[in-house]
Amino acid sequence: MTSTFAGLPVADPEEVGFDPDRLDRIATLMDTASAAHDVPGTATVVLRHGKVAHAHVAGRMDVARAAPRAGASRV
Repeated sequence: MTSTFAGLPVADPEEVGFDPDRLDRIATLMDTASAAHDVPGTATVVLRHGKVAHAHVAGRMDVARAAPRAGASRV
């Protein structure tokens, strides 16, 4: 069974030439920026060769209405 994200195939980061620890730095940076209120929220997707190697969301969907956090989600 092939895993998908938004209809795109998901690959292990190493399979497409990424270091997963370095990709996790993106998530940490986005979580930190959101927690510090530098940005309300972020969504990050990294693809290579048509495959998702990393996906992450952080922060709030709607700050004005204090909508719940989008929730940390990683592929």
